[in-house]
Amino acid sequence: SNEKKIRSIAISGTIGQAKYVGQLIANLSQEELEHTAIVLGDEALLLPLLSSLPANVKNINITMGLPLDQVPDASFFDAWLNLHQQMNKDAFICKDLLSFLTQGHSERLLGEDAALIRKKIEQKNLIYINSETLIAICINNTNAAHALFDLWNDNAAKAITASLNVIKLLKNLLIPSKNWLQLEYLFCFQEIFSQLYDLTKQYHYLDNLKSLHYFYRELLSKETLDFRGDPYAGLQIMGVLESRVLDFKNVIVTSLNEGTLPSGKSQGSFIPFDLKMEYKLPTYREKDAVYAYHFFRLMQRAENIYLLYNNESTGIHSAEKSRFLLQMEIDKQPNHRFTEISANATINITQKTPKSVEKTPAMITKLKEQAAKGFSPSALTTYIRNPIDFYYRYVLGIDELDAVEDVVAHNTLGTIVHETLEQLYVPYLNQELNTTHLKAMRATIPKTVEKQFEKLYNLENVKTGKNLIIYNVALQFVENLLKKEILELEAGNTVRVKSCEQKFTATLKSEPFLINLRGTVDRMDIVNETQRIIDYKTGNVTATELKLKDWELLTTDYKKHGKAFQVLCYALMLHKTHGLPENLEAGVISFKNLNSGFLRFQEDKNADINEDLMHKFEGFVIQLIHQILDLKSPFVEKDINQ
Repeated sequence: SNEKKIRSIAISGTIGQAKYVGQLIANLSQEELEHTAIVLGDEALLLPLLSSLPANVKNINITMGLPLDQVPDASFFDAWLNLHQQMNKDAFICKDLLSFLTQGHSERLLGEDAALIRKKIEQKNLIYINSETLIAICINNTNAAHALFDLWNDNAAKAITASLNVIKLLKNLLIPSKNWLQLEYLFCFQEIFSQLYDLTKQYHYLDNLKSLHYFYRELLSKETLDFRGDPYAGLQIMGVLESRVLDFKNVIVTSLNEGTLPSGKSQGSFIPFDLKMEYKLPTYREKDAVYAYHFFRLMQRAENIYLLYNNESTGIHSAEKSRFLLQMEIDKQPNHRFTEISANATINITQKTPKSVEKTPAMITKLKEQAAKGFSPSALTTYIRNPIDFYYRYVLGIDELDAVEDVVAHNTLGTIVHETLEQLYVPYLNQELNTTHLKAMRATIPKTVEKQFEKLYNLENVKTGKNLIIYNVALQFVENLLKKEILELEAGNTVRVKSCEQKFTATLKSEPFLINLRGTVDRMDIVNETQRIIDYKTGNVTATELKLKDWELLTTDYKKHGKAFQVLCYALMLHKTHGLPENLEAGVISFKNLNSGFLRFQEDKNADINEDLMHKFEGFVIQLIHQILDLKSPFVEKDINQ
């Protein structure tokens, strides 16, 4: 045969092969591309390959089908069938429903009603929602809501009728916009559900959603969407069987691994191999022989041959070379230049640079307005932790995503504990506490915690699973604190709670522009003539985090001094509004470190909050706020993982 350059190329991963093919053809001229064929041993590589084609490829002819299970419509129908199949009695699982609402067709059918459903679920923190409620929400698209959310009662015939109805509604929406590709997809799905309809009429055991979903996936896996192109122009992309009686100068073959090309014994059959041999039925050997013939015939007149295989063993996929490749390697002809290469697709990894946002006069105006209203300690600690987070939240006004909590989140647990303690202590404010008071509080803990869960979460969702554990954790946190208080009283200490969740607004500076500090102090009390400012933390806080040695780190190192900065802010607000009492301490009560008791702020082992300390701290706070308001100082991202 003629002279050939054969390259056997080992690449890690299937996607790596698609990327490498893109690199191989990137430098080919238009004339060379006309004589080039890419043969996919694994047809699932078609979409990754199309995404990896370089800019010099102007014309493509694809003579193979796109598997229908790879089009977006497949995920829509799969999510919809799953939504109805996984129902809890007569209610949809909200997690599955929210996933279904993100599908393109769901948005198309429901329009603004999809957002209303999401809002209802997120506001009420629902885990389940029934069909009637969903349909009642969808006031703008009632027909679509009925088609999507009417109950099927585990009936396959109802599901197929609903599916055909939804396809009809989607066609009516797509025809005016002339979206022919989407309509072609829908036509294929209409054929599948029509086949399923015929099967349910013929076979009565196909009557439930589980069976229907199985047969739907089985039919879907065998359907393809055929491409149309010019067979005489451009780069040719095809499967092995489509390459018969065609010759190309440049041939690139992918997925040359045993079990893929040839597929070998991977085709399952109910008829044993011995019976097939006895009755001269076709076996996998004949199929492998057909593929072997097409493969070697394709090589016959090719001059530049690239044979790619995966050398990475993952799961059940073998990294073994195909026997076709081994045969070409062993039976080398004199005029064949065979080269083995171990290659990797080039991946351009750009070094991550910290985000930086330059401030504008409009930003400064907005920040000065916020300064006049008052920066909270949490806003300032957000800036210390990561200025870019401060920019997103307090300049752009982007809050954290309001998602449905399947499990009670840490911040929700913290709010529940804070609110519970406020409700328990308020009746006894400005009184000297005794054990009778605290025992009366302990008796009302379950009822108060339940009330807060009902208000902030959803009481129905805390009766089982992780939420039940978290509910009991909240009870235990409150119970442990009150037990600790009782022990303090029994040890001869006096406790008088002055306030719970008290709001403060303090002016730090009025010229050249107003700077206020505002916040809410969890608790202020007097223990043995010493007034304390207390910040409750449901997380774990250690005494080290409240010790200050280097003032310069106070406004730069969040991990070491974030808690100390926060409690000093509360002390500064008290100082500015009511003046400092004679004996004042500020600190944290950590529910996960309750044995350590009240963790005091300390500077060089001195826990006393005095005028000099406040004056010094005020200077650092004003300096920090000036930095926030400085036009020349950009918001620069910090690496918070360090």
